[in-house]
Amino acid sequence: MFDRSDRVAILAIPRAAPDGRVEQRFAPAGTAAGRTQSWLRYLNAQRYDIYLGVNPVREDSTRREKDDIADVCRLQVDLDDNGPENLKRLLGDAARGVIPQPRHLLRSSTDHYQVLWDTARGQWTPGQAEATMRSLAAQYGGDPACSEVARVMRWPGYRNHKEGRDRALVSWIDRGGKPVSPDDFRALPAPEMRTARDAPLATGRGRRPARPRPNRISQSERDWAWVKDQLKAGANPLQLREELARRRADKAKPDAYAALTVEKAMRAVAHETHQHEREITR
Repeated sequence: MFDRSDRVAILAIPRAAPDGRVEQRFAPAGTAAGRTQSWLRYLNAQRYDIYLGVNPVREDSTRREKDDIADVCRLQVDLDDNGPENLKRLLGDAARGVIPQPRHLLRSSTDHYQVLWDTARGQWTPGQAEATMRSLAAQYGGDPACSEVARVMRWPGYRNHKEGRDRALVSWIDRGGKPVSPDDFRALPAPEMRTARDAPLATGRGRRPARPRPNRISQSERDWAWVKDQLKAGANPLQLREELARRRADKAKPDAYAALTVEKAMRAVAHETHQHEREITR
């Protein structure tokens, strides 16, 4: 999947202990395929789920966000709901030439799949890739939350410890698909919400200029609203932090993200309550 020098993101999420530490590392693909494996085998035996970023990360990055992606070299769609039926439709369309043949097919557990296409490097912007992945998810019943260039895939050869997955061994099939370009997916209906088209990825240590934010609700905004609602309903802030960190294991630092979100939400709820009390006393 990678050149040996590509810098890849490795993510390990604990399932045995809810308050366990999420591990994230960055390494050249050659190292990740070599001596890193003994560490990952140990973690997997301790009921950590093992993931790999689908796209290489920039040399100077210490996070795994969209701006940290060095190049878009892969697209993916997650088929969790009605997996066998949706996979059959997808592969049927690929056989008929409606969409390109995938390169990789992962079976993450019984009836759960991840489908991946290799891209023609240098031909995709993050915006084009994410719009195409959203279209694939909408067309084939995939998870729209997995339509980001910084997302991860399960690492074949390791056990799936997620609740209800029965420690399934993640398996891998090479479907033989060729590298794809944006035009190869022109038969797909456009997604309902499309992000602004990105400028090409920067090279070297420079960063891309900030892009105008699309007019849509982000996942962080949904997290914020959910935490506020839970606090107003009397939820325990510490339990909220733990739950949000588990939900947002895709973040570079899930614990820090959860702590900051809950802290800000607590201040906002306290302020709204104070304002409400002042209005009542008037």
